[in-house]
Amino acid sequence: MSERYCQSCSMPIPEDSMLGTEADGSKSVDYCNYCYQNGAFTREITMEEMIEFCAPFMQQSQPGMSVEA
Repeated sequence: MSERYCQSCSMPIPEDSMLGTEADGSKSVDYCNYCYQNGAFTREITMEEMIEFCAPFMQQSQPGMSVEA
């Protein structure tokens, strides 16, 4: 099985329990539960704001990676 990544924040989604939900309650195959719930995004955020928010987490999970990268 290939690894899944949230199409909003790029977080790996290793378990179905981490998938977001559609308006009908079904699992979203594209987004994590932090970004997408009940068929809508959990916050209004620009791409630049999402990058600023996610960069420190990406740096922590990737040894040697800079925030700029």
